[in-house]
Amino acid sequence: MGSLAPVRRQEVRRESSVRIVIGGRYPIFTVGLEQMLGHGGMIVAAVATSPRDLLHFARVKRPAVAIIDAQSGGDWIEILPRLKAACSRLAVIAVIGQGGGVLYSQALRLGCSSVLPTRATRDDLVRAVQSAVRGYGLVETSLLAGLAGQAGMRWQITVLERDVLRCLADGLSNHKIASRLKYSGGTVKNYLRIIFEKLEVSDRTQAVVKAFRMGIID
Repeated sequence: MGSLAPVRRQEVRRESSVRIVIGGRYPIFTVGLEQMLGHGGMIVAAVATSPRDLLHFARVKRPAVAIIDAQSGGDWIEILPRLKAACSRLAVIAVIGQGGGVLYSQALRLGCSSVLPTRATRDDLVRAVQSAVRGYGLVETSLLAGLAGQAGMRWQITVLERDVLRCLADGLSNHKIASRLKYSGGTVKNYLRIIFEKLEVSDRTQAVVKAFRMGIID
């Protein structure tokens, strides 16, 4: 694996034993991680096989770190705003395979502390967890260079963001959007901020007009 560079993130609570939740659809990922993390001051508090379960375990188990298999599907990345809204001090590490440039970018943009490739070793994983607990993230230096070259790209609109845009098109307030989509008010605000940035607009009307023009919603 290439060298890892630290990225400063929010302060995360320190614990003598680091509680971790693992999220992924495939046992080859979740079981493998459990075996890698089952000692050395790290406790696997729960294993989630769906994004909904991950959100539930994050609220109930109150872990310091969540490790997700981003290759399990885009919904594992899309859950990040809700996960961060529910557990603001939770550090999230995403594991992504080769060719996942868009996922790399989206994961970092939505608040992952670290992004590791699937070829990461146990030492890499442990270092990422330890760094996350100290408030730092790790990404490969080669990835940082790649992200710098993508600075001008337009970020993809996710399924959940389309749902929010449709609510905007229906003229709903933040409160009514939260009620319809079963989100918190903070999650709705976070989605709107991300949507405005992706579409390069400054208000709700511009977002709806541009979304219709680009065929994002109809």
